[in-house]
Amino acid sequence: MSFSLPLSEDNMVIKFTKEQMNSAPMPPREFAKWYVSEIMTTEFPHFVRDLYPHICEQQTRNGLLYARHFGIMRPDLQAQFMTIMWALGPNFFEVEEFGEILSDTSMTEDAKIDALYAVSDRAGGMAAQRANDLYWYPWRIKNNILGLKEDPELFDDDDDDDDDDEDE
Repeated sequence: MSFSLPLSEDNMVIKFTKEQMNSAPMPPREFAKWYVSEIMTTEFPHFVRDLYPHICEQQTRNGLLYARHFGIMRPDLQAQFMTIMWALGPNFFEVEEFGEILSDTSMTEDAKIDALYAVSDRAGGMAAQRANDLYWYPWRIKNNILGLKEDPELFDDDDDDDDDDEDE
């Protein structure tokens, strides 16, 4: 069983397995590697080609910060959020129609994603026109909605095995 999401009139479709839909949240690096290799290479190959995979992975990890901020925690829904973000721009949520949905705390994460895809073409066009790539690096935006002042990966221990054993 899989879930298909039509993304545009160009017939872009993302398919998720039941296991992906029901899985626990993935660590950001694992998610970004999966998303870039499985989704972006087919749906957004120009970004992968022009920015290179490692930059796409970094920007995807940073985009996850926004997804989580808006309560999107399930990996399949995070992938849909990221797809909207890559398609319209990293600050798409600043367009009122998108922002109202994402800020609505009474909506479930499923309902938010469904509602995002029902937003008007006009709002989508407005988001694409207003896209600001600085939002891929939220700490570079003064008073950003995430409250970040520096890159959270600067203090990320994901790559360290176990530095707590240093008793020397």
